[in-house]
Amino acid sequence: MSTLKAVPNTGHEHEFEPQLGLPERLPQDERVLWQGAPDWKRMSRERFHLPALTGYFTAILILRAGFILSGEGSIGDALMAVVMLLPLVVFALGSLALLAWLSARTT
Repeated sequence: MSTLKAVPNTGHEHEFEPQLGLPERLPQDERVLWQGAPDWKRMSRERFHLPALTGYFTAILILRAGFILSGEGSIGDALMAVVMLLPLVVFALGSLALLAWLSARTT
């Protein structure tokens, strides 16, 4: 007669977490301060300073147009200069927004 019993498979042995995200309970004198995921929009505002950089790039575009208009340039020349710089501004701000999103996903 065998002493082994069939035990139902309840899943992987590491699926049990006494403390969410941790393999065992915390020691008595420790506590969890924060457990969650960062918001990428808030991270882009507070850590990557996206609104301030948007204002900075907007000021650069306005100054560029103003310098052209203060010289011998026309409104068309000023608009052309701004339109030529606009893809670089969009690329820079989009890259920072993407970096904020990726940072929020990995933490």
